[in-house]
Amino acid sequence: MTFAGLVMVLVLLAFAALIAMRLVPLYMESYYVGSILSNLSSEARFSADDRRSVRETFARRLSINDVDSVDASDLEFTEVPGGTQISVEYETRSPLIANLDVVARFHKTAVLRN
Repeated sequence: MTFAGLVMVLVLLAFAALIAMRLVPLYMESYYVGSILSNLSSEARFSADDRRSVRETFARRLSINDVDSVDASDLEFTEVPGGTQISVEYETRSPLIANLDVVARFHKTAVLRN
């Protein structure tokens, strides 16, 4: 491999690393939001009618996990057979290079059983 070829490979690896450094935090936040919702749905202390305490607990857990892209007011409650579906849909943005941004949209759901 020539020196020019080696430089090109290093540039491509650096670009891939930059993209990974920008995307991994977005997907980590998405994972945290999904795990918070699934934990809320598996806890027996929440009923489908207790929306205020669900929002408060959701907000506390977002704060603990340092999630800034989502707020407790983003939670939506929908009645489904057998319980209440809680869902959150959000979009987050991260700068990539100069004036280019990466935009990611996420939709997470869970069901609170009656």
